[in-house]
Amino acid sequence: MAVWVALALSMWAGNGAHGMPVGRGVPAAGSEAASVRRAPGVSVAMVSAADLTLDSNSPCTGPQATYVAFRVTNTSGTTQTNLRAGITGFAGGITLAGGQAASQYLGTLAAGATRNVYWFVTYPCSFGVSTTLTVSVTDASPGSVTGSGTVTTKSMISAQAGGVLVSGLLGPGAVVGQTIHLDVTYDFGGADVGTTYDLQPVGNTSFAASCFQMVGSAVTTSNILAIPSGTLNKQYFVASAKQTGNGQQATIRYYFKYLCAGVTSTARPYSNQLSGTQLKYSSNYETFVGPTLPGATNPFTVAKSVTPSTLSGGTVTYTVTISNPSTFAAEIDSIADVLPGGVSYTAIAAGSGVTAANSGSVPAASSTGTLKFRGPWAIAAAGSLVLRYTASVPTTIGQYVNTASAVAGTTTLGSATATVTVVYGVTVTPLRTLDRRIPGAAADTFTVTNAYGTAETADLLAGAAPAGTTFATIDSVTGPGITTRVRPDSVRIPLAAGTSGSFVVWFRVAAGPVVDNTLSLRARSVAQPAAQAEGSMTVRRVFPTVTLAKSVLPATSSKPGTDLTYTLQFGNAGEGSAAAVVVTDSLPAQVLFKIGSVQQTLPAGVTATVAYSSDNGASWSYVPGTSPCTPAVPVPAGYDGCVNRIRWTLAGALPADVAQSAGNFRFVARIR
Repeated sequence: MAVWVALALSMWAGNGAHGMPVGRGVPAAGSEAASVRRAPGVSVAMVSAADLTLDSNSPCTGPQATYVAFRVTNTSGTTQTNLRAGITGFAGGITLAGGQAASQYLGTLAAGATRNVYWFVTYPCSFGVSTTLTVSVTDASPGSVTGSGTVTTKSMISAQAGGVLVSGLLGPGAVVGQTIHLDVTYDFGGADVGTTYDLQPVGNTSFAASCFQMVGSAVTTSNILAIPSGTLNKQYFVASAKQTGNGQQATIRYYFKYLCAGVTSTARPYSNQLSGTQLKYSSNYETFVGPTLPGATNPFTVAKSVTPSTLSGGTVTYTVTISNPSTFAAEIDSIADVLPGGVSYTAIAAGSGVTAANSGSVPAASSTGTLKFRGPWAIAAAGSLVLRYTASVPTTIGQYVNTASAVAGTTTLGSATATVTVVYGVTVTPLRTLDRRIPGAAADTFTVTNAYGTAETADLLAGAAPAGTTFATIDSVTGPGITTRVRPDSVRIPLAAGTSGSFVVWFRVAAGPVVDNTLSLRARSVAQPAAQAEGSMTVRRVFPTVTLAKSVLPATSSKPGTDLTYTLQFGNAGEGSAAAVVVTDSLPAQVLFKIGSVQQTLPAGVTATVAYSSDNGASWSYVPGTSPCTPAVPVPAGYDGCVNRIRWTLAGALPADVAQSAGNFRFVARIR
C-alpha cells in the first residue's frame, strides 16, 4: 500500500511528456529571484466534463455534486515557485460544496510539468443552469494567468448504459497529511466512436471536501479501449474507436489528502456517459454507497531548540523538528515561526531538511514577525523533517521567546517554543578569587572585556559587602581611558569592540578581627542601565601568627667542655604575612659562644641580619672574638665568653601558612 501512496503524491505533482508521474521539481539556483515576473509562466485549462449530472425524472434525488478539474502546465522553461490557484465564476446556484476551499496552494512546478487541481462543486436541481468557471494562478509577484471552462446542468436518465458501480474499496489509514486512496470499479456496455465517459468519485453534497482534498487519480485496471490502464489524473474520456460487448470495466483509484483530524465522510461515486445523443448516469447510484473515509488522527510532534541559548546578541541557529511517529507517510504543508520583536530571519542553515530547493517559498532575508515556510514536504512513516535556520538577535538584554508550529491542510500539528537569553556583552573578571589582607592600604585588579562587535560605554562601580561588617573602604578606581569620575568608587569608560582593559580598585582595610568581605566591580551600560555585569572576589582581613620553638642537642646532661647545638625553629601560622620579624635568643652565663657557628635556613624572598650583644641587649654592636671583652674566666680559642644575646632581623615579609614560611637559626655554644 505504501507504493500506492507514493504514486499518489507523484501524480499530484503532474505528468511528464509521456503521461508518467513526475516529481514536484527542484528549483534551479536563483529560482526565487527568477519567479519575480509580471505573471507565472504557466497555462491553465479545464480538463473535466462540462456536463453536470441531474436525474431526468427526479433531478433533486440523483447526483448533485462533481469534481471540476483544471490542469496547470509550466510553459516557462524554468521552475515556477510559490504557485497558488483560485477559482471564481460561481453563479445560479452552482457553487463550491462540502467546505471546499476556493484557493489551493500548489507550491513548486518544474519546467514542463503539469498538475491537476480539483474543486468539489454542487449545483441546483434545475436543468440548463450554466456558468463559466475561471481559475487564476499566481505566484509571489503581481499578476496572474487564467483559464476558464463552462459547466451546465444536464438532464440524464438512470440506466445501465450510464455505467454500473461494481465496488468501492478504501486504502489503509489514516493520519493528517496522509494521502489515502479510494478504488471504484465501473461497468459499461459497448461504445461507439464519440462515446464519452465521465467518472466521478463523489456525487453527494454531504461529502466533507474541506477535510478530504482530491489530489489525483489513476486507472489501475481497464479493458475499455477509451480508458487505458495507467492513465493518470484523468476522469473524462472520449472513445475514438467502436467497442462491442458487455462487461467492459475500469477501476479508478482516486487519491484524497487528509486535511482535518477526527472527521469522517462517505463518498458516493457515479459515472455518466454520452451514448449517441442520450446522456445517461449510473443506474445503481441510489443504492450503491461507497466506503466511509475514516477520521484521521494527528500523530505529529513539533520540537524546537536554539543554539546558543544565551549570548550577548548576534546570530543564533533555530532547529524545528516535526516528527511523524505513525506507520503512514504523510505530508505537511507549511511551518510558521513567530519571531519575537527585534529578532530577524537570516537564512536557511546547513543541515536543514527544508530548503529553498524543495519548498514552495521561504522567507526573505531580514524578515521579521511570522516566518512562513511553505511545502509541501513528505515525511516518511516514523520519520521526521528538520528546519534549521539562522536569525539575528539584538543586543538588548532580556529573554526572546518564539513559537514554531506546523500545519497539514487545516490542522495545526503542534507547536513548540525556544528561548534566547540576551546577557550584557561586557564581562568583569577579578584577577584572583581570594585576597588575604592585613589592615592598611590594598588594591586588586579586574579585567573588563567588551565582547560586542560595537563600541560600548560603561560606568564602573566598585563596592564592598556585606553591610554592617564591611571593613574595606573604596579609595578609587584607576585604569585606561577614564572619561568621567563621578565619585571615588565609580568611573565612566569607553570600551572599543572586542577589547579588554585592566582596572584597579584601591581600598583600605580597617583594623578588626578576621572576617571576609566581598569586593566587587560592576559594569553598567550607559545606553541600557538595566544591562549590568559584575565581577567579585573575597577579601579576607587577616593577621600573622609567628611561631617559635627552641631545641638543643645533645638534650641529655653533659659535662663541661661539651658543644651544644641550639636550633630556633620559626614560622607564620596565621593567614596574614608577617613583616619586620625579629628573633632574639639569650645565652646563659654557663656557656661560651662558638665564633662563626651561626647558620640559617630562610623562606624564599626572606633574608636575615644577625647581631650580637654583650650587655644583655643594651647595644648590638659587639663583634664576637674581636671586640674588647673581659671574660670572667679564660676562654678557649674559637670561643667568645662575652656574647649573651643573639638577634636576627628578617627583611621581607614572612608569608602566611607555616608550611611555606618555616625557617630556622642554629648556633653552637660550649659548656664552661
